[in-house]
Parts: sequence; C-alpha cells; structure tokens
Amino acid sequence: MIIVEPSGQYRSIFYRGASDFLTPENILQAAEDLKKCGLFVIQLEISLETVYAAIDFANKNNIPVLLNPSPMNAINKNLSIEKICTCEFLVLNEIELEILTKSRIDSQKNIREAARKLLAHGIKNIILTLGSHGSIWFAEGVEEFVPTLKVESIDSTGAGDAVTGCFVKNYAQGKSIPESMQLASKYAALSVTRKGTQDSYLTAKEFENFLNTL
Repeated sequence: MIIVEPSGQYRSIFYRGASDFLTPENILQAAEDLKKCGLFVIQLEISLETVYAAIDFANKNNIPVLLNPSPMNAINKNLSIEKICTCEFLVLNEIELEILTKSRIDSQKNIREAARKLLAHGIKNIILTLGSHGSIWFAEGVEEFVPTLKVESIDSTGAGDAVTGCFVKNYAQGKSIPESMQLASKYAALSVTRKGTQDSYLTAKEFENFLNTL
C-alpha cells in the first residue's frame, strides 16, 4: 500500500509475497542464461541469502553488479557491508546511506565521510540520490554532482526505480556514468509530475521527444 502526502512524498507498506520464493537454488538453475548478462541489477525485495548468492554468482562470472539497497527494512538493516562492497555500483538515497554506514547524514561533510567509508570497504561507484536536489557520484578520487530538473512534484512514488532503470539502460548501452546519471535524473524528475509508479514513467519515445525540447 502506498500513501502519498500532499507534498508528493510517500510512505509504503511492503508485502514480500512471491519474492520470498526466489532462492539461491533458482540462481543456479538459471546459471547458463544468467552468465550471458552484461550487468546484474539487484534490490532487496528478495531474501538477503538470495541477494548474496546473486552477488557471488556475478562476481564468480565477472559480471558487474549494481545494488539498490531498497527497501531498507528491519531485516535488510543487517545487510553485510563486506558483501555489498564487492559490487560495481551502489545506488542509494540518504536514508539508506545513513543506515548502512551508521552515520548522521545531515551535511555535505557527513555525506562525503559516509561515502568514503563505503569506498574504503571496496565499493567502486556510489550514486547517491538526493531527490529534488539531484545526485552525487562518488568513486576513488571522484565526487561529481549532477543537478536535476526543477518540477512540481505530484507523486514521488517510484522515482528511485526510475533513476535506477534509466541509469542502467543508458550505461549498458555505452554511455558514461555522468551522462547516464544526467539522463536518469531528468527521467526521474519527470516521473514525479505524474501519479502512480509505472504509469508515471515516460516511454523511450516520449523521453526522447522531451530531450529534444531542451
């Protein structure tokens, strides 16, 4: 269930349902098909055991992993830092960064220090989403801010998934990390101007037409 506030922010009640039935054994059963993947995208709707198995499988087969540690519920707060820092990308918001690093995220200085904690553990790229304030890419020797569009938010439900999906699509097609982030930031900003989750996402053609107006 999703509750949208007048500000456009939202709260959600999550029921795992079928997600609990995806097991490490399923990954092994699909091994030959999964080996053909160019990138694994993983979230936390499935059990941590299955998340770790997917990360291990990808690492063993030299497949980069993008982890979006969401939803960050009571169970997922026990996420292993050592395990997730073997991923190529960590895409997360301020609350998730605060929980993972056990740090207060209330200033640019604290954000930077928390990101460096994860980089020190071995994560290669951190993409921190800041809602209407844009996003930041952290990597070794890199801190790059990406602004977003200024829009009137109606419903922010699904904006994080919009960022992840658009980033992955463009990065997988050969665009650079900053360019992929810029496109993802615009795409997510447009999604919050519509109600719903998937219904709020522009089609590829709609997004292309919008970009041509800029």
